[in-house]
This record gives sequence, C-alpha cells and structure tokens, in this order.
Amino acid sequence: MQRAFDMWFDNQIMMLHSDLKNIKAELGKNGVKLQGSKPDGDFTVYTIVEKGMVSEEKRYSNIALRNHCEVEIKRLLGLEGK
Repeated sequence: MQRAFDMWFDNQIMMLHSDLKNIKAELGKNGVKLQGSKPDGDFTVYTIVEKGMVSEEKRYSNIALRNHCEVEIKRLLGLEGK
C-alpha cells in the first residue's frame, strides 16, 4: 500500500512541477520573469523583471506564503475542505 501511495505522490509532484514550468513559460511569452527570491527574516522578496528591466519588488510574509501554498496544493490535489 505504501508503495502505491509513494508512486501516486511522486506523480502528483511531477504534475505540479509541470504546471510551474508552464506558468513560467507563459510569463516568459509576455516578457515577464520572476528573478530569484531572497529571504529577508520573516519575509521573502521577489523581483519582477519585465522586458529586461526590473519593474518592481514584492515582499511577502513567509507564513502567508506557506499557508497559501498549502491551500493551493490541496486544491490541485483535490483535497480542499479536508
């Protein structure tokens, strides 16, 4: 049973990575790139580059990022409300 669960979980992770790759490609088509993130204490700073120039920096709370990612992954895996 554990092996089947591990295989399912690995498959779901691969699907999530594929979705991320597609999102990055779509942003790239529009000339937008998310430049690496920098942890800054309780926040993470993301730099958004549009057409080769830095357009803005966004600061997000690490706790809020974690919570949002958890909700989104549950949604993508069909586990909402659980």
